[in-house]
Amino acid sequence: MKRLLLGLVIVAFGLFSGLTGKSQSAISGLPSVRNFNTLDYKAGIQNWSIAQDGRGIMYIANNLGLLEYDGNRWRVYAVKNGSKIRSVAVDGSGKIYVGCQGEFGYFFPGKQGELEYTSLADSLPDKFRNFDETWNLFLDEGKVYFCTFSNIFIYDHNRISIVQPEHPAELSFFVNRELLVNVRGLGLTKLQDDRLTLMEGGGYFKDIGISSVLNAYDNQYLISTFREGIYLMKSSGEVKPWNESLQQYFRQANINCMVRLKNGNYAIGTQNFGLFILTEKGETLLHLTSGQGLENRTVLSLLEDDLQNLWVGNNNGLAYIELGSSFTEINEEMGLPGTGYSAYLTNSHLYVGTNTGLYVRSAMDKTQPFKFIEGTRGQVYHIGKYGDDLLMGHHNGAFRIDGDKATLISPVPGSWIFLHPKNAAGVLIGGTYTGLQFFTRKDGHWALSGRPDGFTESSRIMEQDRDGNLWIAHGYKGVYKLDLDLGKLEIKKVSFYGADKGFPSNILINVYALRNQLIFTSEHGVYRFDKQLDRFVLEPLFTTLLGENSQLLNIREDAIGNVYFIGHELIGVMR
Repeated sequence: MKRLLLGLVIVAFGLFSGLTGKSQSAISGLPSVRNFNTLDYKAGIQNWSIAQDGRGIMYIANNLGLLEYDGNRWRVYAVKNGSKIRSVAVDGSGKIYVGCQGEFGYFFPGKQGELEYTSLADSLPDKFRNFDETWNLFLDEGKVYFCTFSNIFIYDHNRISIVQPEHPAELSFFVNRELLVNVRGLGLTKLQDDRLTLMEGGGYFKDIGISSVLNAYDNQYLISTFREGIYLMKSSGEVKPWNESLQQYFRQANINCMVRLKNGNYAIGTQNFGLFILTEKGETLLHLTSGQGLENRTVLSLLEDDLQNLWVGNNNGLAYIELGSSFTEINEEMGLPGTGYSAYLTNSHLYVGTNTGLYVRSAMDKTQPFKFIEGTRGQVYHIGKYGDDLLMGHHNGAFRIDGDKATLISPVPGSWIFLHPKNAAGVLIGGTYTGLQFFTRKDGHWALSGRPDGFTESSRIMEQDRDGNLWIAHGYKGVYKLDLDLGKLEIKKVSFYGADKGFPSNILINVYALRNQLIFTSEHGVYRFDKQLDRFVLEPLFTTLLGENSQLLNIREDAIGNVYFIGHELIGVMR
């Protein structure tokens, strides 16, 4: 199966939206979400149930049939009567069991490899053949339970036995290898010896519609209802609300479905307020809804896949949520305007620079919204710590940042970046739209000391080599080597290197400092500077591993020497 690659994004911040009461998010921001609509999968709008087989292929119960998704292509398979499919499950042999309107059976590959449908309902006696929706189905070591509102059909080794409830049944659930059924006017029951027997405490729900039943901590049941919130039921029969402070909100949400995740948290799908991820104590970790991660606020079904990502069946479409990824997003759905360019985390604050300005929030309180820092409106390019000062490169100049205050330290337009040279502790170099600027210390802070003559090119990307030379890569002109006199704050000599000095062209050249040496990426290949030849040659390690024509877009080295790289067609790490 082709795995889903949904993107690499910036690690973001905690969120909480719409609820009252205390909550601390363990998730830094919005996870990556891919929404699918009817134009993507060419079937009906509603998706009622989700399953995954041993190969990782997804199967979805849809209004127009069974959806199959292999990570690349969608297919739709209809049952013989063309009815809506309400439930789906896959056994170890690869049979895909489905429950439908007045129908149930299974799909299995035929001789040509295409899925073919076999009806099991057609083998029922005539008096049982006319039944309603098969809302639930469950697999248990060779047995398949097809649960309708009138009867329960148990398929076991090619034979079907029938359980006829004495009272009208509602939805069914399978917990601890036991079939539980909510019976109208009676309550939550358990299937024992082909009879539905009221459970201890089950009578509490005789007039309440139950949407899900799951295992909870301390051998309790976690029971969600459509309109009355979520409850814990002990084996002794005691029933109490789960997180009393949110119970009224759960009632307003109308809970449709609930699953327990592999990490112990719960995913809750609602009719009105989207999706919640909650701890086992009922504390909210994440809330996604229409306009905040999801394209539809009504969740009909949920499944955690083998990568610990969450599939969401909506009332109109599907969503794939990367809960299993370490990456989350800060974006406008989280209340942060603009496109992100730079971020910096201190012990007390998280700063994020976008094309609309610089924003800050507490590093500790993840529920706190970002605050705009006055005086920084416009394009932010960079923010970083240099000595004791936190500096920002901005379209309008260079700024020092103290908490939530910004002080202009250079009015030169287009401050791209700063570099602290290795051989001059009291000097800071700044790159701008039109060359360099120098800063020195004054009253304990960096202050502008002047701009050197002799170089006026845009200086967004620069690194210093072991000899003290400053290398500046220009996006479409080539590379410049500057010999500096940092004592006099002057440029002594400028040398240009491009296609005539070893590079394949003058465009898309970048420079990176790795392990005390500089490497240069280009339109094709990775290079290093040969001082004796005074030209660029292919860098041996990257060339051996990735080839002479590799195009890398970014390279970073971590604190223990791992080198991470991103290219047009690959993402990787050299350990």
